[in-house]
Amino acid sequence: MHIIEKLRDIWTKYGGRFNSLSPYELDEFIHSTEILVLLGGVLACLATLFVVLNNLTLNSF
Repeated sequence: MHIIEKLRDIWTKYGGRFNSLSPYELDEFIHSTEILVLLGGVLACLATLFVVLNNLTLNSF
């Protein structure tokens, strides 16, 4: 329940701002969020690749 209350507080604090954005501003916000999520996914994949390669090189010797 604690997390739900925090999310409700965040929505009431910032929800009005998102509702009052123009369609262009909202589209720009969504686009920048998509780019951030994509970048995070790419970094997570690269980190996983480095960990796997590191484990393979350590176990081969």
